[in-house]
Amino acid sequence: MDEIYKIASTERIQVLEKELATQLTELKRERELALKKTLQVAESKSLVIQPDVMQRELESCLKREYTPENLPLLLLQ
Repeated sequence: MDEIYKIASTERIQVLEKELATQLTELKRERELALKKTLQVAESKSLVIQPDVMQRELESCLKREYTPENLPLLLLQ
């Protein structure tokens, strides 16, 4: 195995190899964070039953805004 890769003897190459090792760990960390971010799922919306919504809207439309009970109070304002 020692014959396959020999550590370079010059100082510049050793510095570059150390920089490469740190860059690889940073790249690995960035990739891991990106994957975790893409795997996050937003919380699901609450279930809305359309007939119930339509029924509430219909009831609010049919409800009288001004009644004989609250009209005198509104006139006094």
